[in-house]
Amino acid sequence: MKAESRAQLEAVANGSSLSEALWRPILSDVLADLEEHLGEGFRVDPSPELHGTSCGLWLWSKAPSSGHSERAWTAHLAVGPATRDRLLSITLTQAYFDSGTQQRIHTPEGSIVVHGLDVGAGRAEPRWQSYGWQSDSYDQWIDMPFPDAT
Repeated sequence: MKAESRAQLEAVANGSSLSEALWRPILSDVLADLEEHLGEGFRVDPSPELHGTSCGLWLWSKAPSSGHSERAWTAHLAVGPATRDRLLSITLTQAYFDSGTQQRIHTPEGSIVVHGLDVGAGRAEPRWQSYGWQSDSYDQWIDMPFPDAT
């Protein structure tokens, strides 16, 4: 993550508010780091929800190349103040689908895959972490749609 983006995210963690013009380059930086973490490219909603101290946007896997063995995903990226230690929490929640049947994939561990990144003053360089399959305890993500192939 670029030093300027990290500094602005740390400022948000400490209560500052950012304009839409400041959020956009930060999101580009965060998404570049996320692409490296995931090891694949993705499509990004061109209309993110940008607020002074938080933002959110939808992401989708690129169209699968062929067949029933491919997986697709829909994800939501949320950025906002964490409740602890003056951190800014960035969370990606992914729902996976079988591309052939367009059915949601569920495992014994859960129905969503969660990745996270915490940014805050005095912390090491932020790195994405994968928390694996998680249960959607409150059915918050139950209606995540199959990614449109456009």
